Amino acid sequence: MIEIYPSSLEGRPAETHYADDVTLEQWLLAEVHGYQNVAYLAQAGQQPPISITLNGCLIPPMAWAHTRITGDDCVKIVIEPKGGAFEAIGSIVSSVINSVFKLFVNTPSISGNDYNSPGKGQELYGANAKGNKPKLGAVRPEVAGRMRRYPDYLNPPRRWFESKREQRTEMLLCFANGQYLIDPEDVYVGDTPIISLGSGGEYQIFGPGEFIDHPARIHWHDAPEVGGTSTGTAGVELATTYSVSRNPSASAYILSGSLVTIPNDAGSFPDGWQSGMIAIIRVPQDVIVIDGGDAADIIEGDFTALDPYEGMPVELAGDNAGTYVVASYSHEDGQPGRITLNNTNGQPARYLATGSKRSAFGFPGFKYSIVSASSQQITVSRLNDAGESDQDWPGFNSETSRDTTVVLDASTVEGDWAGAFVACPYGATTSAIEWDVMFPSGLAEIDDDGDLKEYSVQVEIQWRDIADRGAWTSVKRTFKDSTLDQLGFTQRISLPYAMRPEVRMRRIGEKSTDTQIQDDVQWYGLRSRIESPDRYEGVTTIAITLKGGQKLASQSENLISAIGTRMLPVRRNGVWQPPEPTRDIAPFVAYILKSRGYKDAEIDLDALDRLDVLWRQRGDTLDCTIEDETTVKEALKLALTPGYADFTIQHGQVLPVRDGPREVWDHQYSPQNMTGPLTRQYSAPSDDDHDSVEVEFTSAITWQKTTVMCALPGSEKRKTKSLKVEGITDETRAWRIGMRELMRIKYQRFQYSWETEMDALNSRYLSYCPVSDDVPGYSQSALVLDWAREDDGRMRLMLTEPLRWQEGEVHVASLRRPDGTTAGPLAAEQTDDPHVLLCADPRFDPVTIEDQMEPTIVQFGTLETWSFPVLVMSASPSGMDGVKVDGVNYAPEVYAYDDAEPPATA
Repeated sequence: MIEIYPSSLEGRPAETHYADDVTLEQWLLAEVHGYQNVAYLAQAGQQPPISITLNGCLIPPMAWAHTRITGDDCVKIVIEPKGGAFEAIGSIVSSVINSVFKLFVNTPSISGNDYNSPGKGQELYGANAKGNKPKLGAVRPEVAGRMRRYPDYLNPPRRWFESKREQRTEMLLCFANGQYLIDPEDVYVGDTPIISLGSGGEYQIFGPGEFIDHPARIHWHDAPEVGGTSTGTAGVELATTYSVSRNPSASAYILSGSLVTIPNDAGSFPDGWQSGMIAIIRVPQDVIVIDGGDAADIIEGDFTALDPYEGMPVELAGDNAGTYVVASYSHEDGQPGRITLNNTNGQPARYLATGSKRSAFGFPGFKYSIVSASSQQITVSRLNDAGESDQDWPGFNSETSRDTTVVLDASTVEGDWAGAFVACPYGATTSAIEWDVMFPSGLAEIDDDGDLKEYSVQVEIQWRDIADRGAWTSVKRTFKDSTLDQLGFTQRISLPYAMRPEVRMRRIGEKSTDTQIQDDVQWYGLRSRIESPDRYEGVTTIAITLKGGQKLASQSENLISAIGTRMLPVRRNGVWQPPEPTRDIAPFVAYILKSRGYKDAEIDLDALDRLDVLWRQRGDTLDCTIEDETTVKEALKLALTPGYADFTIQHGQVLPVRDGPREVWDHQYSPQNMTGPLTRQYSAPSDDDHDSVEVEFTSAITWQKTTVMCALPGSEKRKTKSLKVEGITDETRAWRIGMRELMRIKYQRFQYSWETEMDALNSRYLSYCPVSDDVPGYSQSALVLDWAREDDGRMRLMLTEPLRWQEGEVHVASLRRPDGTTAGPLAAEQTDDPHVLLCADPRFDPVTIEDQMEPTIVQFGTLETWSFPVLVMSASPSGMDGVKVDGVNYAPEVYAYDDAEPPATA
C-alpha cells in the first residue's frame, strides 16, 4: 500500500494507492504526471520534493529506481518543503497534487475582511518575474480574467543552425492551467508583438490536451558541458590532434584514496592524459590462500580497497588470475578479511594455488575513469561491471607500490579530445543526437590581394554507449567556405538503438598559425532527443519559433510573454453555459470550488448568481495570476476581494457574501434573547490612526506593480497604511478599495460581543443585525403579552415592559419573527397605556407568552436609538448550548467611495 501525506506532520494520508511488483521509480513515472527522475533533477541542481520510506526505512532518491515493492509493503510518500511553496504539491499524484488548490475548504471561522495579501514570508501572488524559466515540480499557475505572464518552459529551448548564417530557436511554453483566448497581437518577444517580426517570429497556441503539431514539442536535452566557456568563447575550442602515450614512465606509484601519484624522481604521466579517459590500474597485494576441501578455497587479506560484496564480479591478476564471483566475505576488527569465490559457472573455486600469494583484485577489466590529470598525479573513479562510476568505492589503501601497473585503455589513446561528454541525463536514453560547430571568425584564406579564398577544416566526432564503453564510432565532417563572417553548422546523428551516449570531438589537422587564414572552430552545442509528450492535458501551451541572425537580440529569447483571457463556464439565468473568455468574478469562484470536487448543491449558486449580476453591472472584474501554493480559502478570498466580498459556510454550502450598503435587517438580538450583557467597546481617534492608504496593484497598462494614494480631502497624510491588492488591474478600482479601507479605519470604531443560547447560530458572517441593551437612554426590549389588528391595518401590541417615550422624537419598533429575523423598524405611536403601542402591520402574527412557542420580542426606541446596527464578524459555539457573537458597527460612510472617481492627484 502506498500512502501519500501532504506534510511530515501527524495526520491521515491524503491518498492511498495499491502497487505490486514495481520499483518506486516505475510507479512514480506511471502515476505522477510530469515526474522527472532523480538523475534529471540532479542534473538541474534540484532535490526531489518528496521523501519515501519503505516499511519504516528511508529510501535515498538514487535507490528509487532499484527498490522493488510488493502489495504487502508499506510505502509512505511525504511532500517535503523543498524548492518552492508549492513545488512538491505540483509533482505528485492526481487529486492531491495536480491542482492549484492544495487544501479542502473546511468550515471557516468567520473572520474580518482583510484586503492585504495573506501572510508573511514568500509572496503568494508576486508579480511575474520577467523571463521564461523552467519550473520543475512547481505548481501549475492559474490565471483569472485577463493577465500577462511569461510562460514556463516545458522543454529546453532548442537552438540550431538552420543555415550557416542563421540560427533558429524553438521552444514550447506552458501559459497556465486551463484554456485561454490569446489574440495574435498579445504574444510578445520582449515588448514587441511577435506578429511585428514577420518571418523572424512565429507562434502556435494549443489548447488543453490538443495534439502539438510543432517540432518544439520534442525535448532536446542540451549537454551543459558544451557551449560558452569561462574564457568567453561561444563554444569549446577544438585543438589539433596528436597521439597520446598509453604508458607512464614510472618506477613507483603512491596510492591514497582516489589519487594515484608518481613521485617527482620516479617519472611522470604522459602529456594528453585528461578527464574522461579510461585507465587500467592493477594494484597487487599479499594474500594467503587456504585449501577449503570440498568447499571453496578461502582467501585471507586486506580487502578494504576492493570493498567486496556477495555476488560481486571480480577479476584476479597475478597469482590465480581469472574472473570469479564473490561467494562470501567476512571481516572482524583486527583480523584479516576472508573471502570465498565461485567460478563464473556458479561452482565453488576449489582449486586455487594455496599458500602466500600476490594478486590484484578488482572489477573485471580493472577500469578507472580519470577525473583529473596532471604530469605527476591523476584522480580516478572506479568503474563497476556496468561501466558506471562506483559511488561507494572507498578508494585505494595508502601505500607506495613498485609493482602497480597503470596503462591507458586502448579506447582512449588519442589525445586532445573535447570530451567525452554524456549527451543525455542519467536514467534517460536517446536515439538521435545533434551537434553544432561554430567558426567565430569565419572560414577563409586571404590572399596577397586581399581576396577571400575557400578554406576547409575537418572535425571528427565520436560516440559510444556509456553502458558498455565499447569501441567508438567515428563521424568526420569537412566544412568549407570563403567568408570572414561567423558561421554555424548543425549536424544530426541517428543512433542504432536507444542508448545513453558519451560524445567527444576533435579537430583533424593542425590549426593554422598564418595570420591570413581564419580557421578557428568551436564545439558550440550537443543535444540529445528525449522522449516527450505530444500533448499536455489541462494546460494551454504556446510553441514559439524565432530566427536569429541580425533580426533579433539573443537575450530576447527568454522574454516571451502573452496576454490571455481565461475561458470558463459561465451562468446566465441560473443555467451553466459553455466556456467563454471572461473576466467576471463568479465563474472563477465556481471554478475554484468545482476543481476541488464541490458539486453545485454544495455551493449557494443563487447567492453567487445575484452577486454576479451586481458585479457585472458595476464592472467589477477579477484579473490575477496565482503562481504559488495557496489554499482554497485564500484563493476564494483573493477572488472575491475585487467584488468587496468574502465567503462563509452556511447550511453545508459555500456562501459568497458581499460587504456593501444594507437596507434589510437580519436577525435581531436584545436582552430578551441574550444570556449575558452586551459588551460595547469604542476605539477613540488618535494621532496613531492612519489618515491615508497607499494601494499597490498590478497595472493592466504597464503590467508592472504600481501604487495609488488614497486620502480624504485636506488630509495631511502623516501616517500612510500600505495595502497590497490582487485581482485588480485598474487604478480607479484600486483607489476605491483603498478608500473603503480608509473609511473603515475612520468610521468603524465600535466592537460588540454578546452571547445567546442557540439563537445566534442563525447569523452568518456580515449579517446586518439590530442589537440592543438595557442601558437607560438607549433602546428598550419587551415580550408580547397580547396583540390585535386595528381597522386601519395597524397592530396594537401589549408588552411586558412599560415604554419610555421622548417628547418630540420619532419612535419605532421592530418585531422578531419566529425565525429570528427582523420585521421593521416600524413607525410606533403612543397610547394611554405605557405597556401598549400602535405600529404598522409587521405582516406576521406575533407569538404571546401564553403560546407554546417562544414569544415575540419587540425592540423599541427613537429612530436614532432603537438599536445598534452591527455587522456580525464571527458566531462560534460556546459550551454545549451557547453561542458567542462578535461584531463591529455598521457605518454607511464606509461605502461612500465605492462608485466614486479618484481625484487627478491620486
